[in-house]
Amino acid sequence: MLNAYPNSGKSTVDYFTVINCTFINNTAKDNSFTPVGGAITNADGYLTRIINSTFINNSAPTGGAVCSYATLFVENSKFINNTATKSGGAIYNNRKVTIVNSTFLNNNASQKWRQSIKMLEEILTIINSTFGSNVAKNGGGVISNFENMTIENSVFDNNQANYGGKIYHTGGDLSIVDSSFRDNFALSSTGGAINTDSSTIIVNSIFDNNQARSNCGGVYHGSSGDLVVYGSNFTSNRVNDGSAIFNSGTNLTFHGNLFKYNLVNEGRTVPIKYGGNYR
Repeated sequence: MLNAYPNSGKSTVDYFTVINCTFINNTAKDNSFTPVGGAITNADGYLTRIINSTFINNSAPTGGAVCSYATLFVENSKFINNTATKSGGAIYNNRKVTIVNSTFLNNNASQKWRQSIKMLEEILTIINSTFGSNVAKNGGGVISNFENMTIENSVFDNNQANYGGKIYHTGGDLSIVDSSFRDNFALSSTGGAINTDSSTIIVNSIFDNNQARSNCGGVYHGSSGDLVVYGSNFTSNRVNDGSAIFNSGTNLTFHGNLFKYNLVNEGRTVPIKYGGNYR
């Protein structure tokens, strides 16, 4: 396991870079200090860069593969079958995170309010990446984030969680562009694909065959901010109430979207349920 704690005093290192490395079957246990990652821990606050690297079957209480208290940049990397018992099946981070051209598969966070990528109050950007078959007990099966989040040209398939099959988001603004969400499942409550409680814009994206136990198989939007959806397709999403979109925010704006074969339980077709103002 790589540990970026300084031995004593203040570290003089400005950044921590991992290139062309593979981490397999590493395990970290909880300790009396800050949380540790199964493969990498950076607790000193300097930039962490992970490039062309692979993380398989690593485990830790917090951050199954990576636990970082610094700005994190991940590019062309794979996170597969990593596990956390507390938070962040693949990554735990409380600073700005950027993920580009990377893959997250079969990562698991087993306890309450845990997810494959755990973010605190910082910005998250995801570009050209794939997330599949990730599982969390609560929160988003892939991501929980509490600040501004941007997703572009990415794929989210077959992820599961109690709240928000793929993404649980609140706090800052959420932007989703040219991305697809398929076969995701909120096991016990709202938002088969996305559960958001902030201003949200969705553009040219696909939501297909997502499911939730209640309040929207596709996108659940809570009481904060506006929801804007342009040029997106919502097909075959299923739930008890509001099969494609459930909105209880301030304003709901649609333009050029397709809603087809969405289903509410007992055969009722109610693709959109909303409060606030509709435009």
